[in-house]
Amino acid sequence: MPVEFAGFAASVAATAVATLNHVEGLLKPDGGEAPAAQEPTAPEEKMKQVHSGLSAASQLIDTLAMLQEKTKGNLTDEEQRLLDTALTDLRVAYLRLLKQSRAASA
Repeated sequence: MPVEFAGFAASVAATAVATLNHVEGLLKPDGGEAPAAQEPTAPEEKMKQVHSGLSAASQLIDTLAMLQEKTKGNLTDEEQRLLDTALTDLRVAYLRLLKQSRAASA
C-alpha cells in the first residue's frame, strides 16, 4: 500500500505532539515521576530529558517545515492546510514549553 503525503505528514506531526506532551509532563511539578517502587528522577535528569525531548520535537518540526518548502506548489489545498496548521500549532507549543523549561532551569 503506497504512503500518502497527508498520512506521512500527520504521522510526523503526531510524533512531535507526543514528544511535546511528554516534555510538558516532565515540566509539571510532580510530572514524569517513576512509580513508587522506583527512585524518583533527579531534577537534573528530568531537565536532561526535557532538553532531549525539545531537541527531538524541534527536529520533527524542522522536518515538516522542510517538507512544506520542498513541496511548495505541489500540494492539494487540504495537504497545504494540514501542514500549515500542524506547523503553527507545533511551533506555538514548542515555544511555550521552551519558555517553561528555561524558567524551570533558572
